[in-house]
Amino acid sequence: GWVPPALEDCIMSEAHVGTFSGRGDGATGHPASYRDLVDRHVAHLLESGINVLQLMPLQEFPGELSWGYNPAFLFAPESAYGTPDDFKYLVNQCHRAGIAVWLDVVLNHFDGPNLAGNLGDFNGEEIYFYPEGNGYRDTGYGPRPDYGRVEVRDMLVDSMRFFMEEYHIDGFRLDHTNLIKVNGEGWQLLREIAQMRDRVNPRVVLSIEQWPNEEAILRPVKWGGAGMDSQWSDIFHDNCRAALNQLAFGDPSMQSIADALNHFDYSARQMINFIESHDESRESPQFAYEGRIVQVADQNTPHSSYGLGRGKLFWGLTMFGAAVPQTLYGQEIAIRIS
Repeated sequence: GWVPPALEDCIMSEAHVGTFSGRGDGATGHPASYRDLVDRHVAHLLESGINVLQLMPLQEFPGELSWGYNPAFLFAPESAYGTPDDFKYLVNQCHRAGIAVWLDVVLNHFDGPNLAGNLGDFNGEEIYFYPEGNGYRDTGYGPRPDYGRVEVRDMLVDSMRFFMEEYHIDGFRLDHTNLIKVNGEGWQLLREIAQMRDRVNPRVVLSIEQWPNEEAILRPVKWGGAGMDSQWSDIFHDNCRAALNQLAFGDPSMQSIADALNHFDYSARQMINFIESHDESRESPQFAYEGRIVQVADQNTPHSSYGLGRGKLFWGLTMFGAAVPQTLYGQEIAIRIS
């Protein structure tokens, strides 16, 4: 009887299973577990108005501590967080609370150093990847799957179908689709994902990280597109973070904020507004605009009245703009003024 919220009604929180629980909530293990997350925090998610929990990648990766963007086994939930039944428990408990569960998936590369005994030499050679010397092989993060082989595309599509059927996942966020649609073969993979979704469960949402945003990737397959449903809004993210940074030194461009909110040719349900994601969860010495929003607002004293007030202002733009809002877990606490 479970019916997930319609895309236009979603209020999302991106979260990392291993660090969602820990300091201060009674969880003692590190990384935290699937059960820690749902047993200790589902009430807080509800109190915050969240109805979609978007989990950072949890397909098996090497070691125990990772963001998950270095997958090795696409059909296995990360064992450091618990058993497959523990993950099913997380999904079931979220559904009972009215919260959909989305999964971030990485199909543009695999963890290169840890593929021996797995897909790296599955048949004595790397049949699952573009070969050495091929211009499509290197992504800068690990080898790219060979999208030109129908067997490889089937394996990638089936990994998502498996999580839909076995774990009742309600939506996916596809990581860095610019690294997938490098050729017609990558475009074909995206179309086959959309077609599989339509056959298996049309309610499942397909969201993408596409920089820069692109209309064709959202167009239905029958009209020549890739059939995706929504994409992270780069103009909202970039313009708002730039304005937030400028507040510390002078007047930000109100036109750039208006541009960020308008989305031009995209409908509201096609865009996901966010000002924080995992990429901004720590400060980077390379980019002044990185860091959580209170850090950008006041780089010296993030929890000053300036940091908190400006952080709350841009949280409000995220939540109430004409798009699907997404926050990063903890963002609602960082801007709370007691």
